[in-house]
Amino acid sequence: MRFAAVSAASLLVLASAAPALAQNFSTQNQTQLPPAPRASQQVVQPRAVMVCDADAATRVAFTREYGTAPVFITARQAVDVRRTGETWSTPRCMTAREHDRYINLTRSIAAR
Repeated sequence: MRFAAVSAASLLVLASAAPALAQNFSTQNQTQLPPAPRASQQVVQPRAVMVCDADAATRVAFTREYGTAPVFITARQAVDVRRTGETWSTPRCMTAREHDRYINLTRSIAAR
C-alpha cells in the first residue's frame, strides 16, 4: 500500500515536470537543429524535373500546386542544365518521351 502511494506521488511529480523539461530541451536544441518541414511544405530541389503529361488537367493541377504554369524542357536542355548548373525554384516538366530520350542521352554520355 505504501509502495503504491509513493509510486503515485512520484508519477505526479514527474508528470508535472515533463512539460517544463520538454520546453527547456526544445529551447536548447532550437539553435542546433533546423526546423522540420511541415506536412504542407514541400521540399523542392533546386533543379527538380518531373515527368508530366501535356494535357489540360495536368496543367491545371500543376498550376494549382506550384502557382505557375508548367515549363517543359527537352532532354537536350536537361543535359545542358546539368553541365551549366542552372537552377530554378519551381520544378520543370518533361514528357515521358523526352524522359526516355534523356535516359538514352545520359547513358551514351556515360559510355564515352
